[in-house]
Amino acid sequence: MSKSVLNKKKSLKGNVTKIKDKVKDKLNGAEIQLYSKKCEQFSEDLSKTFDNILSNYEDEETDKFIEEQLSIQEDIDEIWLSMNSQLIKPNSDTMSKHSNGENVKLPKLSLPSFNGNIQDWLSFSDLFKASVHNNENLTGSMKLQYLKGLLTGDASRVVQSITISDANYLTAWTLLEDRFSNKRDQVFF
Repeated sequence: MSKSVLNKKKSLKGNVTKIKDKVKDKLNGAEIQLYSKKCEQFSEDLSKTFDNILSNYEDEETDKFIEEQLSIQEDIDEIWLSMNSQLIKPNSDTMSKHSNGENVKLPKLSLPSFNGNIQDWLSFSDLFKASVHNNENLTGSMKLQYLKGLLTGDASRVVQSITISDANYLTAWTLLEDRFSNKRDQVFF
């Protein structure tokens, strides 16, 4: 394998770490937009770099690189989560304190859509859980509406026949997790 691929991996890891440290501070809208674009580019570069690495190494060495790839992807996901938490922190202007879903003004979310590409599942899943799934102020039907609104392509077909209701949200989420959460496929797909 060429030294340039390993240098690209090292540079990518360093850049992700720098931005991860920067997003811990309060960001303004322009910074969030800039770092969002950088995260998208990091994810693309990560995939390309590790595809190149994994195609040039023997099986006994791949586990080490898979772990490293997953670690970098988790750092990218943490950056997304940190930025999204700054965007949707509940306050008196965006959300009522009622936990039963009544009189709740939904916050503006800027979550990525998910089209069924298994490589994007981990990022989508982490961001969706942090922003919607774990939000106790939303009812199951609200969560399902958000979920269905973010799904396209194959992912949308998995839950298209599920009607929006409080009881159906966890069913839809479980179907998606069962279909797309195979970690081994996420790395090699």
